[in-house]
Amino acid sequence: MELERILITELRYFGDVLLTTPLIGFLRKKYPNARIDALVYHSTREMLTGNPDLDNVYTIDQKWKKMGVKKQLSAEINLLKTLKANHYDTLLHLTTHNRGMWLARILKPKRSISCPKHFGGLNFYIQILKLIFRHIESPAQVTRDIVFIDTIAQFNMDHLRALGVVVPEEEVPGLKLTIPDEARAEAAKLVGGLKDYVLVHPAARFFFKCWTEERTAEMLDRLASQGEKIVITSGPSDEERTMIEKIVSLLKVAKPIVLIGKTPSMKTFAALIDDAKLLIGVDSAPAHMAAALQTPEVILFGATIPGRWRPWENDASRVVISPGRCHFCEQRGCGRCGISECMREIRVEDVMEAVNELLEHRDIPDAYRKTVYGPNDRFPTYS
Repeated sequence: MELERILITELRYFGDVLLTTPLIGFLRKKYPNARIDALVYHSTREMLTGNPDLDNVYTIDQKWKKMGVKKQLSAEINLLKTLKANHYDTLLHLTTHNRGMWLARILKPKRSISCPKHFGGLNFYIQILKLIFRHIESPAQVTRDIVFIDTIAQFNMDHLRALGVVVPEEEVPGLKLTIPDEARAEAAKLVGGLKDYVLVHPAARFFFKCWTEERTAEMLDRLASQGEKIVITSGPSDEERTMIEKIVSLLKVAKPIVLIGKTPSMKTFAALIDDAKLLIGVDSAPAHMAAALQTPEVILFGATIPGRWRPWENDASRVVISPGRCHFCEQRGCGRCGISECMREIRVEDVMEAVNELLEHRDIPDAYRKTVYGPNDRFPTYS
């Protein structure tokens, strides 16, 4: 089967968009002469801009909704005209966003594929999708206690498998994120030319993924006591600012460079990650950015499933989980309250063990490498 004009849609968050790049890279290698375009939210475009495997990155600006009905409608129509003029023969819709449904109808590609991973139990939703898309693949049923399942990067490849395209595991590429020179220069200014630092990004879009301020501060003091230089980053939201300010107020030893919402772009933030000797964070976009840049990283997991969201193809990555018995429920906090006890219970000792392994033994043989830190009686290690 020859795919000639391909549109990939991923209308979610930064990390989700970056996780499309293995699929994009595989398509470019298999179909070198094809036109490959992507459609994402305007706010997430920097995860794909500059990617040599893409011909175009089209965007939907969520600010259109604030422009008034006429201007929003005009922007939507102009986008549709542009996309329709490209005469796509293949639409790979990687989310369950409703926009994919009517794009499949309006653009009329020969092949339109969706794998509704977030609606495995809603058969009526899958039936609706089957009426819209020419190919539909139901996701595998996954129980809560399974940690080691396909990552989202691997899951995205299933859109091709649904078409009958053979996708050997060994041929699936890693993540790809480009950084322009001006972003690197801006990052260097932000940290005053500091090198060889540990970058700590404690926050996430959803706070149920976050560790406690008290234990984060204790970890930072331990790092400082070991002589490590530390940079703390966060987004510009009031919630993240409050979190970082509390962490800093609890510090007794560490004197980090604190960048609260000061990175002018995601490309600049990527440059900060690329220059770091180690990233410490939670299940959020920076973890995937570090994987793309092959920066060593320690990532804390609680309610979300490491097997699905762990850093893709980064041998120098470590996952830390709590010693408690409740994990990976995929709920936004215990009882959906916004606070995950499994994150709050993660031990500083486990985080530091993972951190120090990467800082001191980066060349440790794979056969002896420990990759999950926490309750070893329940979860085996994996490489």
